[in-house]
Amino acid sequence: VLDFLTVTDYVRAQTVVLTDNSSEIIKKLATYVVLLPGEIEEIITPIVYITPLHMFAYYLARAKGVDPNKRRYPDINPTKVKYKR
Repeated sequence: VLDFLTVTDYVRAQTVVLTDNSSEIIKKLATYVVLLPGEIEEIITPIVYITPLHMFAYYLARAKGVDPNKRRYPDINPTKVKYKR
């Protein structure tokens, strides 16, 4: 993670880090740090951690002027797609 943050900092890309343990180096390299609860049982961490990512993706799409509830390719009917086996 620190290698990735170092490269993104070098190219001046904005980063969002979701973590339950934020060190000073992460705070320095990341554009935004979202602290998540770390004292929860491991079995439910995916549910707790995916919610902020879902909300981030939703509001990012809205900020770009995209309706996240609209299908990307409306001309493709998923019920008529034939999958190769």
